[in-house]
Amino acid sequence: MDAQHTCKYCGKRCDTAQGLTSHYELKKLCRQRMHEAYRADSDSDDTDDSNMEDEGLVNLDNIWDDDSEELPADPPQTSTSPAGSPPESIPPPRTVLKKRPPPTVEEVEDEDDRYVQDFPPDLNAGARLARCETVFQKWREEQRKNGQQPWYPMDSEEEWELARWLMTSGPSRQL
Repeated sequence: MDAQHTCKYCGKRCDTAQGLTSHYELKKLCRQRMHEAYRADSDSDDTDDSNMEDEGLVNLDNIWDDDSEELPADPPQTSTSPAGSPPESIPPPRTVLKKRPPPTVEEVEDEDDRYVQDFPPDLNAGARLARCETVFQKWREEQRKNGQQPWYPMDSEEEWELARWLMTSGPSRQL
């Protein structure tokens, strides 16, 4: 098993990097220790940009800027190694992740307040003009005037219930 997939805090060995990540997510103590170590690394003065070059660190914030003249490249070939051969074993530069500032929320006052516009009383703004009835209310009132039962045009309430059931369920709903 590869040593790089071992928890630094409890010694648990994992088969894959994903397994180690899952371990950190599941084990609260290891996760807390990892976050504390990250905070300690990002808060320390050793990660200052001026000290990075001394320690062989690479600042990832501006590595790909268009204005940057120094872009990462393969290490130069030495006179003793033939062209096309792998470079000598040079340790890779350590990367430093800077701690991000916490998000902030800026309070912004509303631009326009809601207002009430007063109208003169003689315009009757918002006053009811007439009483309006729905089509059903008009139809029901017409039935009462003619002395008809609520289930008209059916002969009985049972026929009305049967017709209603047939219209709301069964084959008539599938058409």
